[in-house]
Amino acid sequence: MDYINYVKQQPITGMTGFGGGATGLGRYSSGGYATTGINNGARGIFVGGYDSYQNQNDEIRYITIDTTSNTSDFGDFNQYMPWQGAGCSNGTRGLIIGGYGSHGNQYASYVTIGSLGNSTNFGKFNSYPSMYAVNQAGAWCDGGRAMRFGGSGNYFGQYVDRKWMDYVQIATTGNSTEFGQMTEAHMQCACVGDLERAVIAGDSSGENSNLGKVTMEYVTIATKSDASDFGDYSNQGISGQAGTSNNTRGIFAGGSVPSVGSSTNIYYLTVQTTGNTNTFGNLSQLRNSLPADTNGTRAVFCAGTTGQGGYNAPCYRNTNTMDYVTIANTGNASDFGDYHMCGNAAAGGIAGS
Repeated sequence: MDYINYVKQQPITGMTGFGGGATGLGRYSSGGYATTGINNGARGIFVGGYDSYQNQNDEIRYITIDTTSNTSDFGDFNQYMPWQGAGCSNGTRGLIIGGYGSHGNQYASYVTIGSLGNSTNFGKFNSYPSMYAVNQAGAWCDGGRAMRFGGSGNYFGQYVDRKWMDYVQIATTGNSTEFGQMTEAHMQCACVGDLERAVIAGDSSGENSNLGKVTMEYVTIATKSDASDFGDYSNQGISGQAGTSNNTRGIFAGGSVPSVGSSTNIYYLTVQTTGNTNTFGNLSQLRNSLPADTNGTRAVFCAGTTGQGGYNAPCYRNTNTMDYVTIANTGNASDFGDYHMCGNAAAGGIAGS
């Protein structure tokens, strides 16, 4: 039996934007394999991750994006092991979609961003044609509709359709509804966007002859349809990168490049204008499988893996580094603080107040 629980939400006193009941609705987002968000809130939340297969993590951690610091404890995650999940938010409620578990995970959970505590069951996302896993997907929220893009399968070799898109209304618990199909398969992807448009980039799917996707696609969130071509991601394929954005500029950071490995590259695009990415700067360290959060001005990139050392070697392959950039200004990332562990493949994209 599937259990779906809920809590009653109320506006946050003294806050503007979605959830405050005042003007200036912010845009709220999420990224993929590890995800990201666009919003007006000061609190960024990261969920789970692992430093090896022997040490997976069900903790929820948070930062105050305006102030450099280490992460602090928020609560615990209640569904399977929350690594390789996707996250998004409307500025009040944060949604964590899928992730790896012993039998895969098609379930979603949520947190109320302004209140410390454990996550609560939300519902489940369709994982056509498999009944099992939704992980390594992308996610984005326009403040009302939260979308899942593509994804992967589970340990049993059963896979979702990596072109599949579905959505929920983030304020109302329940199961997802079909949205449409992407032109190409996307897994270990990330998203950027605004209140109207979501842009999807990245892939490491075995369905592609050259691992690492160059093509980016987009949808208009309010209109159920198939995705359209947006442009190309730099001149290389990419997967496992972070994605985040403000009202205009979308940023992708890190990731894994075919035949090269982990990357420090940061690229940007203008969400409202189709086209290719442009060079922004570099992360402070080689990383992929990392999430990001933003307050609309500053983007923080959290942990991930360097791709160095043994596959299960704690803190050799994986890292606890966090760094940040100012979205409006191109340049290299600066040190922000430390994640509480070596957090490979944590979920992000959950920010608000």
